[in-house]
Amino acid sequence: MKAILRWWYAIALPRRSQPTTPQERERKRYAHLTAGFLLLLSFLFIPISPIMFFFSPASHSSPQIALGMLILLLLSWLCGRLGYQRLSASCIIAYSFLSITGPLVTNPGKRATRRRFQ
Repeated sequence: MKAILRWWYAIALPRRSQPTTPQERERKRYAHLTAGFLLLLSFLFIPISPIMFFFSPASHSSPQIALGMLILLLLSWLCGRLGYQRLSASCIIAYSFLSITGPLVTNPGKRATRRRFQ
């Protein structure tokens, strides 16, 4: 497991010298946490993305949501690679909001559900 994470950190994080001060060590921990979340979300998104892009006839907005999620993941990786860890974490949070609220906003429900709440 450590080898996989070491490989991912080499890809997702900028190359920096070993931290010496407590503030630098905390920044490194935060960067590792952000990169770990990015890896987890990528592993969850990759198997679902073909379904969202191509095989979702009931939802016409699903491909647009999937494209937005993909852009946010790539932007999060790029920001993390450039050293902007807070922006990378913000993209991960935006990814979570989009994945949850995107289908709720674009597919409001069936008529029976609408009648109950009107």
